[in-house]
Amino acid sequence: ILAWLIYGIVPVGHFLLIYFFAVLFVLVMSGFGLVISNYSATMQQSMFVMWFCLLVVILMSGLFTPISSMPEWAQIITRLNPLRYFMEVMRMVYLKGSGFFDLLPQFGVLLFFAVLLLLITVSGEQQVVTVLLYFDLPIGLLHFFFREFRKFDV
Repeated sequence: ILAWLIYGIVPVGHFLLIYFFAVLFVLVMSGFGLVISNYSATMQQSMFVMWFCLLVVILMSGLFTPISSMPEWAQIITRLNPLRYFMEVMRMVYLKGSGFFDLLPQFGVLLFFAVLLLLITVSGEQQVVTVLLYFDLPIGLLHFFFREFRKFDV
């Protein structure tokens, strides 16, 4: 609504589809924040790690630089970035007028991220996280950061 009021930009697709995917993306990022806060010893540590992770997520999402112009190794890493899929949804709905069935691959990936991160948060068991460390690089990096930064807490 603000894009229409301020800039006169109207999505070709349905705006309720945009809101649906925005809510799903908020669930993903909430799960991401909860995982970080669960493994942080202090609030300062969680804020630093979240700032670092969000910076990487935004820069690797394809928002500022097209993913196709990134090196091949960076294109592979962007597949683990939930913001990439949300940006694809926004472009497809705004520019192409895509419907829900056109967005099923993005929906599946975002739903997977939401469920995975919320399950990690709720479970709280170290064994579940250790098994997932082998399959998910960002969670492995977060685990490494938390373990290393705990040494410096006073």
